[in-house]
Amino acid sequence: MREPDFERLRREVGDAVRQPDFFTVRRRARQVRRRRAVTSGAVFLATVLAATSFGYAVRSGPADGGPVGSAVSPTDGWPRMSAVTGIGDELYTLMESCENCRAQLYASTDAGASWQRRTEPAAAKNSSGPGTVTSLAPGVVVWRDARTVTGAEMVGSTLFGHLSITTDGGRSWRRSAVDTSPVAAVTTGTQPVTCEFLEIKTCVYAAVDPVTGRFAPLARQPVGIKVPDASAFTINTPQDGPLWVSGMDPTTHKPAVATSPDRGRTWRTQVFTDAATISFGKEQQAVAWPLLPQVAAGSGGTAYVRTSRNQTEQDTHYTADGGLTWHAGDTIHDARTHGAFVAADGRPIVRTDTGFLAGDSTGRYTPVAVSGYPETPTQQAQLISPHRYLAAAENGPYLSEDGRTWRQVPLP
Repeated sequence: MREPDFERLRREVGDAVRQPDFFTVRRRARQVRRRRAVTSGAVFLATVLAATSFGYAVRSGPADGGPVGSAVSPTDGWPRMSAVTGIGDELYTLMESCENCRAQLYASTDAGASWQRRTEPAAAKNSSGPGTVTSLAPGVVVWRDARTVTGAEMVGSTLFGHLSITTDGGRSWRRSAVDTSPVAAVTTGTQPVTCEFLEIKTCVYAAVDPVTGRFAPLARQPVGIKVPDASAFTINTPQDGPLWVSGMDPTTHKPAVATSPDRGRTWRTQVFTDAATISFGKEQQAVAWPLLPQVAAGSGGTAYVRTSRNQTEQDTHYTADGGLTWHAGDTIHDARTHGAFVAADGRPIVRTDTGFLAGDSTGRYTPVAVSGYPETPTQQAQLISPHRYLAAAENGPYLSEDGRTWRQVPLP
């Protein structure tokens, strides 16, 4: 898990793994509807679904490459960053110089100290322009087009376009593919992807081959858990740590999480039986992620899960051994939360409407100072290397070594 237009909406709702502010998404969706006369219900759900698996949506302009939009004053919000992704020392960002200009890809191999221009994959004929982009491993970035959803189409129809991947840091791109034969585990040093993103309905997680750029489902999938669409919004974990899945018990609809300590070879599931039952209609599941357990994991087996009582109350749960044992924690009262991450000191940091809260295993959550964090983030903080966190706003990426003190990275 950006977007005053649907591209920016996808960014807010995008990733895998990054939790946007739902109320910001709703506000920005209203801004889009004022500019574009489209079928709002179909497009909104299509937008949400396009961003539910991982990465951040990008505005890439007309599929045919023209006409070029006219530049406007920087005071009108241009140029701006429409997406950023990273892993280790690598950062990849897309820059827009005007409202209708095609986004341009830049790469950095030194955490934003310098930037180099990269090429974008060719847009498909049926592409609406926006897509998703995400780092899966050093030098490996995946870009997926989204196609235009017309007013005549039903909500829930297939909307993803072509999948492109680079294994050389954006210097060249090729069309990727999905193999039907499963693989045993996610390759060490790579990120998993959700099967939802790959349009596979029979699995939850898939892996990428960083050499061939091909995807394949995991042979063993989480059991004892129902995983709704858009569940990737609820997961914020290190890219080299255990795998996590958020959902609910298929029978009781109680909140549940599943985790794998060995890159997907084995799974264990925890149901929070004392938590409130999750309830929503089938047509709502793509936007029901705020109701699901919210997972923030640190190094090793440390993880924190928040389950909702209502919009302003959440119960916290803590594990230090990768989900083998769980402990009940504090209840967060009177706060709308907008994502969480585990800081370098092992404490969970929760962003709220009024600031930040920090916990300590099963202890109380109290206000904490977080300096330099973007006021209106378009991407919540995520650990992209053992000692580097990445967040973002439209004015650029933000980095931190400890999760508590942040600095803005100069744009290309």
